[in-house]
Amino acid sequence: MHITYIRSIKQLSAILKQARIDRGLTQAELGKMTSMSQKKIAMIENLSASPRLDVLLIIMSALNLNLSIDGKKNKSEQKVSLIWE
Repeated sequence: MHITYIRSIKQLSAILKQARIDRGLTQAELGKMTSMSQKKIAMIENLSASPRLDVLLIIMSALNLNLSIDGKKNKSEQKVSLIWE
């Protein structure tokens, strides 16, 4: 299991792109799996678009990624992470 803590949309976008590549999927294939166009996947990966959370969750589900939000009392301890096997 891999856990990556996310601090920015740029980091999240890079992780989604790497997860797609690691699974041997093209942007078009991921688009078909998520009912999105290849262009939309490219825009998300290249930060040309700011996707809504529901769109990100659809992509993460297709890539078998789980989102975890860990809320601590101290703001510096709060973490958002992606978990995958």
